[in-house]
Formats: sequence, structure tokens, C-alpha cells
Amino acid sequence: MAGLTATANATERVPPAPYSSEKGSRWAIVEQRAGMRRGEESPGSACYSRRMNGPRWLGVAGVAGATGVIAGAFGAHALKETLEPDLLAIFDTGARYHLIHAVALLGVALLALRDPGNVWLNRAGWAFLLGVGVFSGSLYLLALTGVRTFGGITPFGGAALILGWVMLVPAAREADSD
Repeated sequence: MAGLTATANATERVPPAPYSSEKGSRWAIVEQRAGMRRGEESPGSACYSRRMNGPRWLGVAGVAGATGVIAGAFGAHALKETLEPDLLAIFDTGARYHLIHAVALLGVALLALRDPGNVWLNRAGWAFLLGVGVFSGSLYLLALTGVRTFGGITPFGGAALILGWVMLVPAAREADSD
């Protein structure tokens, strides 16, 4: 009898758990603000946990763009005199792909604003984000440390970047079917 407490004359209702879908709970308020109906996928569900929306992707794109510019400036100014030319070129490649895919994330964000339910856009965004982290991150580490082992994980990041571009095809089909 969860939620019910027996008293001498009647049964009183205990306030709902903070993350339940019952009326008055936090998630009920979130669902109401999101325009969701009872029984639909809610922000607390496991399926929803990785779902991003346009404004969130816009924030991610902004952070990715800013960190890409910072990395590029760091490579062009601070590392120019300290790194060997081949390592500087590796760092530059990481910064270039970082910035290109920050723009790709911006595209995902803008498209997600127009088509918020497009699952493939969400997947493409996650692939781009993972790709930037692994591809550019491993190149940054390789250039800064000189440890060539980091180059072994770079192709996995590249595959994630390619997968992000490929996922835009079903995203376009899903948007076209609406």
C-alpha cells in the first residue's frame, strides 16, 4: 500500500514521490510543461535519458566551437615554438576536425529546433560529439605527449564522425516523412 497511511478513521494520501508521474510531482510538472500526456515517454524514463533537444544541442555546439577555437589558438601560438613540426601538424588536424564538427553540431541543433522528435538527428549529434572527443582528443594527446599509442584510437573517433554524417541520411528521410 505504497502512498497510503492508515489512521484511526480514514486513509490519508501521502504526497507523491518526487520523481513519480503522479499529479503534483516534479515529473508531472515537467511532463505538463513539455506538453506530454500521461503514459508517454517521460524525461525520467530510460529511453529519454539520452535524448537531447535543439536548445541543448545548441549549447553543446557552442561549447564545441569555443573549445575548438581555443585549441586552434593554443596550437598556433603557444605550441608553435615548442612542438616538432610533425606533432604541430597533428595538433592542427585535431583542431580542424574539432571546428568542422562543431559546425556539424550546430547544424544538428538547428535542425532539431525544427524537428524535435527526429531520433536520427539525436543519434547523429551523439556520434559527432563522441567523434570529436575521441578523434581530436587522441590527436591532441598524441601531439602534446609524443606517445604514438594515442594514434591507435584515432580511427575509432574518425569512424564515429563518419557515422554521424551517415546518420543524417535517415534523419532526412524521417523529416521528409512528416
